[in-house]
Order: sequence, then structure tokens, then C-alpha cells
Amino acid sequence: HREIAKGFGVSATPTLVIDGQIIQGFNQKKLADIINTKMNSLSENKAKVSRGNARDLEKI
Repeated sequence: HREIAKGFGVSATPTLVIDGQIIQGFNQKKLADIINTKMNSLSENKAKVSRGNARDLEKI
């Protein structure tokens, strides 16, 4: 198992890949930053869609 892990570049546990970012070892701050960034992005996209739908309704 050690050789397989080494082949993938894993040198710590846990090793997570989140949104293309490799996090080796438990790094609570980095995990929280990634989650918060994603949540903010999703909220912004949802707001844009809602504003877009409201503009479409105004045209009717």
C-alpha cells in the first residue's frame, strides 16, 4: 500500500482532493476556506439566476 500511495504522491492521511486541490493531512482552515468559497460562489450564482428570471418576467 505504501508504494501505491507513494506513486500517487500521497504522503499523509487523510489526503483529500476537493475541487482539484490536494489537501494532505487534516487542515481544518484550508477545508473551511474551500467550503466557504464554494458556498459563496453557489450563492452568487443562485442570485444571478434569480435576478435573470425576474428580468425575464418583466418582459412578459
